[in-house]
Amino acid sequence: MSSPRRNVALLSACQAVFVTGASLLISVSALVGLALAPDRRLATLPLGLQALVAMLTTMPASLLMKRIGRRNAFALGVLCGGIGAALCSTAILRSSFPLFCSGSAMLGLLGATVTLTTTTAGTVHEAVGWRAMNVAVLPAIGALLLLITWLGRRDGARRTGPGTSPDNGPTPGWAA
Repeated sequence: MSSPRRNVALLSACQAVFVTGASLLISVSALVGLALAPDRRLATLPLGLQALVAMLTTMPASLLMKRIGRRNAFALGVLCGGIGAALCSTAILRSSFPLFCSGSAMLGLLGATVTLTTTTAGTVHEAVGWRAMNVAVLPAIGALLLLITWLGRRDGARRTGPGTSPDNGPTPGWAA
């Protein structure tokens, strides 16, 4: 059996990684949507579907946790996220906007379960008796990772490789 302190640390790390990934997904989803959508007005539909699915499934995810346990529910959410990421990747390779929307909706299921890590960490936090530590540390860790990611990408315009053209600008065809 895992110790409660280890569980809080693990949940904190999961939340931090998710917040960092979600913030990157917000910008990338809209750009990919713009590239794949048949109409520019639909560019943010994938992101909207992700938010809508997360909103509609957070309560059922919480009830599922009560029924099958937190670990199993989190594992199911990660499985949905993996399927969603695979669908989104396939959609980009095949230039399929409907498939990208489907994958984004699956990522919303991941968001619904990961959102509950803060509540879970708070419950474990109270059981451990850590009065000095506040669960607000979780979003702070995510913000710190986001800042580190942003600082690491500040020199991104000087990099070459996949996704850049010889003049270090964006690859032609991605901008509408």
